[in-house]
Amino acid sequence: MANSEEQLNVLENGFAISHVAVRIPPFIPNDPELWFSMVEENFTTAGVTKDATKFGYITGVLEPRYALEVRDIIVNKPTTNAYGVLKSELIKRLSTSQEQKTRRLLELEEMGGRKPSQFLRHLQTLAGPTVPDTMLRTLWFARLPPNMQAILAAHRDLSLVKIAELADSIADLTDHRPRIAEATPSAGDVLAAQLQQLTVTLQQQISSLRQEVSELKMAEEKRKTGKKVRIGYKKLYVEDEIWDEKSNTIQKEEDRYRMRNQTYHNSQEARKAEEQEREENEMRLTTRTQSQRQTVQESPMLMDFLRHQRN
Repeated sequence: MANSEEQLNVLENGFAISHVAVRIPPFIPNDPELWFSMVEENFTTAGVTKDATKFGYITGVLEPRYALEVRDIIVNKPTTNAYGVLKSELIKRLSTSQEQKTRRLLELEEMGGRKPSQFLRHLQTLAGPTVPDTMLRTLWFARLPPNMQAILAAHRDLSLVKIAELADSIADLTDHRPRIAEATPSAGDVLAAQLQQLTVTLQQQISSLRQEVSELKMAEEKRKTGKKVRIGYKKLYVEDEIWDEKSNTIQKEEDRYRMRNQTYHNSQEARKAEEQEREENEMRLTTRTQSQRQTVQESPMLMDFLRHQRN
């Protein structure tokens, strides 16, 4: 029993290696997602479940030029889900690189003498699964003749297959090969004329809509400008009122200051008048006293009377 178990599983360098050999197919750089699906089917068949074992298998089969794309992950191996990180990053980085290369290739292709649908299938073959339909549709549409683009522009809601079929019909109707003159126009000519008239009508409607949008934008700009002017006038009016009020306050303060100055001046004048009057009174009193003394000194009888009164 022990020998049987040893034959089924052998523990080597920390990896659980199944007794069923794991066959890793050659790497597919153009479709790494498909390659990982094939590898994981082999992992399931061989019973490989450990993340470290899967990581070791993948790094062991990658060619150096593709390993360089994920060098940072291989050198600094993630501690958890290492295989999942390696898988997602390798798919993302190689798919982005392949998409850019394919796009450059498709941008050099021309329709030539092929029908639009044939040219579309040719681009799809070159692009493979890495280029999305939206990008392929844009590249294909840009290679069509200008008059065909103008007609197909009104049918952008159709699928890529349907719009390619419509492009074939337009190409057949607008084929300018020499024809025998006919008395009446053919159904194809009538349809081509109708399509051309429809194109002209659509272009006129688009031009009219653009004109209306431009006029609406101008009206909106005028409305905004008028609103700004009204707001500016209102602001100036309010500022004028504030300035008038401040001017009135300043005028009142100046009037009060002048009144206080006048009152002070009047009080100074009154004080000066009082001092002058007091000085005059003192001078008159001094003069009277001196006059009285002189009179007394000059009258002997009065001096005798005063001495008699004193005795």
